[in-house]
Amino acid sequence: MSQFLTEVSFKSAAGGEEVRLPTTKDMERWLDSQEPFWKSVDITKVNDGVRGQWRQQLHFFSNARAQMKEFEDRMESGQEAEARRSNQSIQSEFGRVSSGTIVTSDHEFYPAIVDLASTQPELAGILLSTARSDAKESMGTLGNFSLPMRAVFELVLRFARTKGTRDWLQPQRKELQALRQECQGELDQLRTNHSRQNEEIARQNEDAATDNRSRSEEWEKRKLELSKEWDDLKKIYDEKLALLAPTQYWADRATDHRKVAIRFAIAFAVVLAGSIGIFAWLAMPHLFAVATAKEVSPVLTLIPVGIPAFAGIWVLKMLSRMLSENLQMMRDARERETMVKTFLALMRDDKSGKSIVNDNDRILILHSLFRPSSVSAVDDAPPVHWFDILTNKVSGRER
Repeated sequence: MSQFLTEVSFKSAAGGEEVRLPTTKDMERWLDSQEPFWKSVDITKVNDGVRGQWRQQLHFFSNARAQMKEFEDRMESGQEAEARRSNQSIQSEFGRVSSGTIVTSDHEFYPAIVDLASTQPELAGILLSTARSDAKESMGTLGNFSLPMRAVFELVLRFARTKGTRDWLQPQRKELQALRQECQGELDQLRTNHSRQNEEIARQNEDAATDNRSRSEEWEKRKLELSKEWDDLKKIYDEKLALLAPTQYWADRATDHRKVAIRFAIAFAVVLAGSIGIFAWLAMPHLFAVATAKEVSPVLTLIPVGIPAFAGIWVLKMLSRMLSENLQMMRDARERETMVKTFLALMRDDKSGKSIVNDNDRILILHSLFRPSSVSAVDDAPPVHWFDILTNKVSGRER
């Protein structure tokens, strides 16, 4: 089916409603309703003039079908210009119906033509000539009154009764039957499409429901995982926050001990340099003077030098002890800070994001972190023994 570029429309010269054929399918339906009667009549034994006009009727239908086929082929091949010319040819061909040279089923003589065609085809041909618009020229006049023969036949048809089936509505019935079949086919197609759409909608709804259930289950599972992960992260955060203050404390303490150790080192260096300077300035000349005097006792000579020397040595010893203790305390504080930071770094698995520290691990780090501090260079408290760590890991008992 192809849409005409220009709608084919015509109206019979004998009157009736205007016929509109927007598509080739509509044109084919109209031709199927009109052509069968004209092809069914045997005109081989009728007059040549009558046979010629009957054949004009048949040639009209065959030409119309050929032009319609040509139009469809050119539309399918995309030849719009040629298709438009074919459209115009079809319009001109149907112009013969409007001019009255082609008789259709809506003509008033058509029922009589149908009645006579089955028994008297030659008379039916005469009626066909009478129904044409050129009947006056082709049939002439009658008698001295020059009465047109067409008027004579019309008078006879109006007041005479013909025999036959009088089924002159057959073309309209055929056309209505074709329309009915087409409408029924389209209705069945619509019902089939509607049923398929309902099945498709039902399937889509079922798939959507299944997807929603799967998504809800996945969301619930993910919600539980996130809740557990949040609890683990919160616990790790609390532990880190709890150990942040001790870490800062030991860092500050290590800094303080470093500053004090620097001060004691400076003091030790100053005292040592001062002692050496005083010894060279005061003690050395005294010793040289006493060494030349024979009458002076060596013990009495060393007493003025030995007492200040022992005092200086004692001060240097105290300064060195304080320097050593502060250095030891600084190293101890740095060690504790390193322990805490290492423990914090190993609290959470990088891949799973979960905590890998248990209560025994916390006890071990707290024992190492809060063990007694060293008060002197020789008073260090021992760290946790490796056997204690192994025992806690194996037995799982708390200390």
